[in-house]
Amino acid sequence: MDHQYDSTLNITHHAAARMRQRGYTQQDIALVRSFGTPVGDGYLLTRKDVKYALGDAREDRQRLERLIGTALIELEGNMITVYRARNLVRRRLMKNRA
Repeated sequence: MDHQYDSTLNITHHAAARMRQRGYTQQDIALVRSFGTPVGDGYLLTRKDVKYALGDAREDRQRLERLIGTALIELEGNMITVYRARNLVRRRLMKNRA
């Protein structure tokens, strides 16, 4: 799985700062957008998403499993923020699936 960063997504200054603070790379963001469940204004990568996405390389498996619970929020083509959602927030996001 060689996922390239989607250059059509504009990353706000706030989102770039959060990526740095929380240790997310552009490749991580591309994986969450590629395999995550659309929720509300963004994506949430769940265990189920990872289960369906796996199959290629062990390296990708470890990266995807590390990203479980990552929420990415977008608005009008702009990435607003990215964070690790707690269980309560995950449930709320899953109720608001797009």
